[in-house]
Amino acid sequence: VPLTVAPSGTTELPIYTISGDFTELTAVTALIGEEEEITEQIVCEAVIDALADNAIYVTVNQVTINGTVVVVDFEATSPPVSQVGASIEGLILDAFGQSLLDNVSECNAVGFSVDGGDYASGHFEFSKDDIYLSR
Repeated sequence: VPLTVAPSGTTELPIYTISGDFTELTAVTALIGEEEEITEQIVCEAVIDALADNAIYVTVNQVTINGTVVVVDFEATSPPVSQVGASIEGLILDAFGQSLLDNVSECNAVGFSVDGGDYASGHFEFSKDDIYLSR
């Protein structure tokens, strides 16, 4: 088994993405600059990049933190809101939720919205104030 070592000047960031066969959540390690603070924005960017490795191109409008709740706002015309089935949509939401809860110390809960409003796709609907995942 080859041992992989993070390149000098980087920090390993454990995140989640979707397995290559699109059936389950899988843990991967993203690399960020060692000077970068691990924020909700950095974590979401790492998840977006990991999903893109599986040709799932997610567009996030913004990531906000209100107290201990991180809200990820997605664009309506991209995954997870459109272009994917219910199972992949759920896995994408889980990847963002778990990655944020595991890495952002002040984050105790994660919610989602679409274009600044309530989250609504062909499969899931919840208020932008709803908690999707929490510690």
